[in-house]
Amino acid sequence: MGKSSKNKGSDFERKVCRLLTKWIVGKTDPVIFWRTAGSGSQFTRQQGCSKMCGDIMAISSEGEFFTNLFCIECKFYEKIPFLGLISSKGCRLVSSWWKKLYEQSLIDSKLPFLFFKENYQPIYVMFPKAVYCEFETWAGSPSRFLVLNYEDVKVVVMEWNMFSEWLDPETIRIYAREKGYV
Repeated sequence: MGKSSKNKGSDFERKVCRLLTKWIVGKTDPVIFWRTAGSGSQFTRQQGCSKMCGDIMAISSEGEFFTNLFCIECKFYEKIPFLGLISSKGCRLVSSWWKKLYEQSLIDSKLPFLFFKENYQPIYVMFPKAVYCEFETWAGSPSRFLVLNYEDVKVVVMEWNMFSEWLDPETIRIYAREKGYV
């Protein structure tokens, strides 16, 4: 991975931190999430350390419910074969991201949550369908989403804007509390 690719990934992680902050507290500053130390390197793989799972961690108690529940990964590529998500062959790139994140989240006893984006396209999120179904009982159904099967786990894919309008942070906070993550 070249230096510009690393910068692009780091910039995207910072953008996700601000998106999550705005979604939870209504403004982007001061941020309540930030990149984990050594994000993008092997350093982030520390088993059982809840604050170090994935690319994003809460740096304020206001966001801990989200990072206690989810192991968050962020991927920004120039081109993601999006139609590959629904083809019979699948999209190996997204599938490899999901497999790694899913395995990591199991080790850390969290749920996987993937942010991904390609150039000039919206930000998408991917998370387990089982979690979606529980959220759906409280928040209803969003107007657009896609259900896929990755690594024998059904997942939901939707635009971040759709997700953030559909589900309010308080619903996730209650869910995390009821499931014992907080």
